Amino acid sequence: AGKSYDGIADVYTTLGNNKQLKITLQALIDQGIREKDTMAIEDGLYRLGSIYTEKDRDFGKADSLLGKCFSLSLIRKDSSFSALSSANMGWNFYNEK
Repeated sequence: AGKSYDGIADVYTTLGNNKQLKITLQALIDQGIREKDTMAIEDGLYRLGSIYTEKDRDFGKADSLLGKCFSLSLIRKDSSFSALSSANMGWNFYNEK
């Protein structure tokens, strides 16, 4: 099911529909938790957190979501999401000045 939400999120990204994109990414995270699919959780946390670094700027939400992604990526030893989430956490702080 995680792959389905990921695909749907890609469609909303392409359409520029941030409202539905955020709902879908939260569903991806929730489904990942239910299925114990840590990759889906990381993907959802990273993508949702990244939205809050730019388009729908919210420092606190971005920091929380990206921090959770980073913590999970360290547990999983997933260097890809570790790098992506830490880079976007830095960008979030930069934008906050």
